[in-house]
Amino acid sequence: MYAKATEIDPTMGGAWLNMGTTLAESGNLNDAEFMFMKAVECGDEAKTKSMLNLALLLQKKANTLASGGDLNGAKIAIIEASELLDKAKSFIDANLALGGLNSEDAAYAAQFRPMRIQCIGS
Repeated sequence: MYAKATEIDPTMGGAWLNMGTTLAESGNLNDAEFMFMKAVECGDEAKTKSMLNLALLLQKKANTLASGGDLNGAKIAIIEASELLDKAKSFIDANLALGGLNSEDAAYAAQFRPMRIQCIGS
């Protein structure tokens, strides 16, 4: 269903995001990463959530790489996750400054600090 939606409208960020979420939940992290990146490129309302999901995926990837002894790969992944979180935070802050404090924005704002701490601790 999501693939069909992106065929019809490749700029539909929500479809890319949902496809990435479905793939990540099934353990297909490589394809999920690609789908989240496509959602970020769409630049619509799915962008911030896609950045957060991609950051979580990269944190998991960093942990897997570190467990396997690839510390350089883990470092690269966690730095990328940290950068994505910082970019997402700027979008969240801008949205909040414009009066966009809805329940989703509040949830994103609440998720930022714990996620950022996880990146630092990894």
